[in-house]
Amino acid sequence: MEFEAVTFATKKLDSVKSFYKETLGLRVTHETTSQVTILVGSTLVTFEQFEDDGEPFYHYAINIPSNKLQEAKMWLEKRVTLLQHEGKNVVPFPRWNAEALYFEDPAGNIVEWIARHNLNQTTSEPFVPSEQLLYVSEVGIVTAELGEQTKLFESLGYPVWDQGTEHFRAIGDEHGLFITVTKDRQWFMSERVSDFFPLEVMTKSNGKLYFY
Repeated sequence: MEFEAVTFATKKLDSVKSFYKETLGLRVTHETTSQVTILVGSTLVTFEQFEDDGEPFYHYAINIPSNKLQEAKMWLEKRVTLLQHEGKNVVPFPRWNAEALYFEDPAGNIVEWIARHNLNQTTSEPFVPSEQLLYVSEVGIVTAELGEQTKLFESLGYPVWDQGTEHFRAIGDEHGLFITVTKDRQWFMSERVSDFFPLEVMTKSNGKLYFY
């Protein structure tokens, strides 16, 4: 599965724009008074101003070259506070043959940069996010009923990648995963608990999908 575009809601549009453009050095492809679109590898990530109650936040992951995790870590440490798991910044996922870094953006989104060694996506170029963030590869989906949400994804042609637990399941493949969790579950690498916020994704195979 490939995420061509993702749209998140935010109440901190100006801060988010500054962070992705100035701190991470990514290109703004479009902006209005109510939204901004950032080019993240081959994925367009849009943040839209949110006017309703609540403070929207999401989890999403970006694939990076599998041989660039340490360089990415050194680059990020100069600019953001990396989140820690058991006292370490680099989080291993042995079942997935992957390693990841986590941080939060100004809106509280839990951002993950992940090196998936099965994909063997490598480069000899120095690490620069605008050049080596490959694409969004995970989007967190909050659901009231994990089994029914899984059936819906399977009907669209997205298989279960990791059966997970009664509160978590990964749907798709290593190029694109819906990280599907039940409401009020604590997000990994965060004190925040999952909640429903508007979300739009565009996949190469099924076009636009909306979640509320």
